[in-house]
Amino acid sequence: SLEEIKEAKAELIPLLNRDPANWLVLNSDSEWTPELTSRARCKLITFGIGQGSDVRADNIQNHHRAMEFTLTSRKGKILIHLAIPGEYNVSNALAACAVALILGVPLPTMARALSNFQLPPMHSQMYLLGKYKVIDDSYNANPESMEQTLKLLKDIRGGRKIVVLGDMLELGDAAEFFHYKIGSLMGELNIQALFALGKYSHKTVVGAKEAGIEAAFFFRDKKSLIEKLLTFLKENDCLLVKGSREMRMEEIIDRLRMKLCPST
Repeated sequence: SLEEIKEAKAELIPLLNRDPANWLVLNSDSEWTPELTSRARCKLITFGIGQGSDVRADNIQNHHRAMEFTLTSRKGKILIHLAIPGEYNVSNALAACAVALILGVPLPTMARALSNFQLPPMHSQMYLLGKYKVIDDSYNANPESMEQTLKLLKDIRGGRKIVVLGDMLELGDAAEFFHYKIGSLMGELNIQALFALGKYSHKTVVGAKEAGIEAAFFFRDKKSLIEKLLTFLKENDCLLVKGSREMRMEEIIDRLRMKLCPST
């Protein structure tokens, strides 16, 4: 559960408390931050989008394939340009800036480094695959990252929004609940189609159908999924491919590339 993840991370705090010169870096947008702050006896710095953070983002601008915001900190303000999509990546950038402030990195150096940052392969990469737009986020998946990437898909300009989803693993007894919840969310985000693969993703299909998505399909193997997807696609469709690492969802993208872009 998220609370168990929080407690696992909090195991660091007693170690940090051994020296008051150590630093704890916390996301002030998290519901757990007040509790974790109360446990800290070392130095503390917070980052977040909300007011009151030591390092925060103001005037966030979403340019679909890039994000722009004003970094506000005790060292001053500076405009930050991220050549990557998603508001959640603004939070990631703020976390990096908080650590950089501790290390004494000047604001212009932070801005320059962030402007040159590129995501590693299979992490929310956006590109064209033939006549289709693709978000390749196939490296890993959990309920929170899935929700954020679905919102990213929603904001892409183009045709139908199609999700190709593999199982989110290591969720324990809550696995079926979280898969169902993601399917329900797709209805709220105006996703047009779902192609689901794995042991638990049938629950995602159930949630999606109950949320009004008629084109929700469950598959037990990648071959069948790809065959159905190829007959379903229309020009200018937008695809999101995501799943836990063990699902190796990038194999679906590789197969689609062979079929849709045989000359590359």
